[in-house]
Amino acid sequence: MSSEPELSKALLLRPFHVGGALDWDGLQPRGAYWRIGRHLLNGLLLAVSLPAVLLIALPFGFCYGLHLGGWRKVLFAQERVGQFGKPFTLYKFRTMRDSDAGAFESWKVGDSGRVTPVGAFLRRSHLDELPQIINILRGEMTFVGPRPEMFDTHRFALDHVPEFAQRLALRPGITGLAQVVAGYAGPDPAAYRAKFEQDEKYRLHFGFGPDLYVLLRTVARVLLFRGWTASVGSGSQANKECLDPSPGIEDVQIIPQRPPLQELPSHGSTRSKRPVSS
Repeated sequence: MSSEPELSKALLLRPFHVGGALDWDGLQPRGAYWRIGRHLLNGLLLAVSLPAVLLIALPFGFCYGLHLGGWRKVLFAQERVGQFGKPFTLYKFRTMRDSDAGAFESWKVGDSGRVTPVGAFLRRSHLDELPQIINILRGEMTFVGPRPEMFDTHRFALDHVPEFAQRLALRPGITGLAQVVAGYAGPDPAAYRAKFEQDEKYRLHFGFGPDLYVLLRTVARVLLFRGWTASVGSGSQANKECLDPSPGIEDVQIIPQRPPLQELPSHGSTRSKRPVSS
């Protein structure tokens, strides 16, 4: 008999993973950049970033372990929803004190009260994301893509944005269009709608131009220490920021409800309106 957590997870995955509820192949991009170009870009980014990450992360992790009083406290590991709804363990540098409440309950009430001074610096500088190079090496994440959600927050999003699962056609990323344009969404349905609209815009106009735009915006946010402080606090703010279109990505009309599979727009018809560089 399955344990309660396993049963709960199976019920959660059913709407978008078990039984092939979504046509993943139909939702994925097409073209040379998807088949070849993105892999070349990831290889280049990995070759450039891996030595730098090791040079920064290993000494910092050693000192941080001394500060926390134990090496096991340095990394924070949490199960997230990955591509096609498959679970994986995401790694970050620990930025918060432990809570008696569950992760989802802590997320709903806000976690700023538990963030340590070192953790606040890590979040503003995005250095807390460095251990996710492990997830990239394991093939669970990529550099640019939709940010992976906790299972409970994903379920929250599905309750308010039924088509939210379409973003799972892409591998999750360390950074993404929704993060650099709309910020991080809190427990607000309007903020998650804005997040989905940006992720959907990225999926439908997948190409080198959007990837380069997200990477440059991410570098700017890191240099300006706008990682954590730029988080979206309300749906109205999220929608306000989303009014500014990203260069090279034309506005996309988002379908308000998840359509039957046969009515999903083909990539050919969508991309023909404006070719994206590959």
